[in-house]
Amino acid sequence: ASVITMGLEVPPTAALDAALADAAARGVFLVAAAGNSGLAGVRYPASHPLVVAVAGTDADDRRVSSSSSGPEVWVAAPGAGIRTTTFGNNYKTVSGTSFAAPHVSGIAALMRSVLPSLSNDAVRAILRDTADDVEAPGFDPGTGWGRVNAWAAVRHVADSDCNGNGVYDPDDIAAGTSTDANQNGVPDECELASFCTAKAGLACGTPAIAGA
Repeated sequence: ASVITMGLEVPPTAALDAALADAAARGVFLVAAAGNSGLAGVRYPASHPLVVAVAGTDADDRRVSSSSSGPEVWVAAPGAGIRTTTFGNNYKTVSGTSFAAPHVSGIAALMRSVLPSLSNDAVRAILRDTADDVEAPGFDPGTGWGRVNAWAAVRHVADSDCNGNGVYDPDDIAAGTSTDANQNGVPDECELASFCTAKAGLACGTPAIAGA
C-alpha cells in the first residue's frame, strides 16, 4: 500500500503507535478522519503526529458542525452529502469525516501516480500549500490549512520536477522564491528555476499535464 485511510476512532495503544510508525517508515502515507464530536479534540489515530488529520466541509466550503477541530487538523475535504455505496447493491448519501478523509487519500494517490518517489513529508506539504483557504487566513483548527484542491496539488507535482530526474527535491526549486510565474493558479517555486528549460525541451511553466 502507498496510502492508508483510517475512518475510525480508537484508544491509543503502544501496538497501534508501533504499527503507524512502521507504516510511515515504509513510505506509506497515513490519512485519518479527525472525528465527529463537533468539539475541540481530534480523535486517535488522526491525532498521531505521523497521520494527516482531515476535517469535513460542506458544499459551501464551511466546516461541518459535527467535524472535530484542533491543532492536529491538517486539511479539510468534502464531508457532507457524500454519495456512496451501501448494502443491497444500493446508494445513499452520508456525512462525516470518515467520508472526507478518502478524498485526501485519493489526491495523495494521484500525486504519487505522477511522481511515485514523493515522500510523505512532500505529500503533506503539497496538500498544505495547494489547499484553498476557506476559513480564517492561514491555519485554523477547524479546517487546518484549507480545503484540499486536487487539481492544484497534482499540477504542482507535475510542474515541480524541473530537471526531470523523477525526484521531488528542494534542489529542483529556486531557493527562496515563491511565485506563480506562468499565472496558472499554482504557487510554483520551480517555475523560476533556470534549468526548467532543459526538461524535455519545454520552456519553464509549460503545462506538464495534457489539457492543463
